[in-house]
Amino acid sequence: MPTTVASASLRKEGFALDTLKGLVALLMIPLFVLNALGGVVAAIWLAILGEWGTIGIGLAVLVVGPFAIGLLLLPQMLFAGIGSFWQSSRSAMLITMILSNIYTSVLLGFCCLYVLAFFVSNATSASLTPSLLWAYAVGTGPWAYLLSKEPDSSVGSTIATFFADLAFLVVIGLFLFAREQASYAVAIFSGMLGLSCLIQIGVGWSLLRSGEYE
Repeated sequence: MPTTVASASLRKEGFALDTLKGLVALLMIPLFVLNALGGVVAAIWLAILGEWGTIGIGLAVLVVGPFAIGLLLLPQMLFAGIGSFWQSSRSAMLITMILSNIYTSVLLGFCCLYVLAFFVSNATSASLTPSLLWAYAVGTGPWAYLLSKEPDSSVGSTIATFFADLAFLVVIGLFLFAREQASYAVAIFSGMLGLSCLIQIGVGWSLLRSGEYE
């Protein structure tokens, strides 16, 4: 009987995980479209305003960004190696998974905030709106590209990218409609990516319980 109950519980967790994967993947579609269209609109808008320097820097980041981020994500291999070494211990694997998620979330948040701060600080009142849209495209574009190269099973990366996109859009809305100070951006990204970490940890724990985590 205990075995039957445990199996039923794992099946429920598997169904919930598959549902979460599908939901996040579905929600990412409009964000990918918004990222692409927003970037094109922002680039044309900035070109009309003569902000060629802003466009050039953004394009450079979009090209170099995936390679730079890939190098910065190398410590994840260390966490993965430690987790594989302690594969017989769920607790050890959970700890390394948590550290990996925290590292990735901090790096993701820092990259987005740095790009946002750079473009906003160099924007004029006339170019603020397109600069914000351009910052969104440039800040999240490299991560979206890296995500597209990962297998469909990489639900953690999808969740992190989704919440970063969401945080970026909330910050843009506050800048444009509420005229909030930039300090709110740090709190918003911290909250969103913190929530992302918690969800990823929950997903990872479910995978550990079902024996699917690698």
